[in-house]
Amino acid sequence: MNDNDLSQYYKDIIEGNFRFLRSGDGESILNAALELANAVSEKFRDHVRSPKDYMEEPEGLYLTLFHSPYSYGLIKDLFTGDLSGCYCKLRIMLEGLAYCCEIKSRGKPEPGMNYEKLLHYVESKRQSRDSTTKVMKKLDNNFHLKGCASFAHLWRETSNDYLHPAGPVRRFVSSMDDRGTIPVGALILPAQYVSADLGDLQTLGLYLSAFRRLLDVVMP
Repeated sequence: MNDNDLSQYYKDIIEGNFRFLRSGDGESILNAALELANAVSEKFRDHVRSPKDYMEEPEGLYLTLFHSPYSYGLIKDLFTGDLSGCYCKLRIMLEGLAYCCEIKSRGKPEPGMNYEKLLHYVESKRQSRDSTTKVMKKLDNNFHLKGCASFAHLWRETSNDYLHPAGPVRRFVSSMDDRGTIPVGALILPAQYVSADLGDLQTLGLYLSAFRRLLDVVMP
């Protein structure tokens, strides 16, 4: 396949996936991704009131470093059939939100949070026994979450089938057994969606909507 053929292949796949996600049952998944990305402007308006807040408030750090780039990047992955990429970005946003909420719960350090302090905090968590799971469970208790999925539940569920090594193998075997086809994105990317992929896409859409509700609870 020469360069022109490869470019045309990419173009055809992405255009086909765009049509798939703009029609029928696929539209709700795309809308969930768009709503999550568009939430950034609302949250910036409500939580970032000055340029200083981008660097010194946990909310500003989360929105700048995690939500804005990864939520829009997730849409790109969705159009290319890269569901693993979607889950990876969702998990990074979830962990970033958890860390920033945990910092906020401790009270803003003086003279203010900044990128260097956030890096030091995240690295210290990796090296301590205070694991990400413990942080998330503590946040679940602090926020008394009702009507939305918890940090710990979302973190576990968004990792199992896509980000742990056993996940892709399990999905491949299950897809071959259940429908006689490989799951989307298993062998090559970009990958074209077919109707058999709708169940996997709907599951992703549920997680995106659940994270959006969680975001509204912890950053009202």
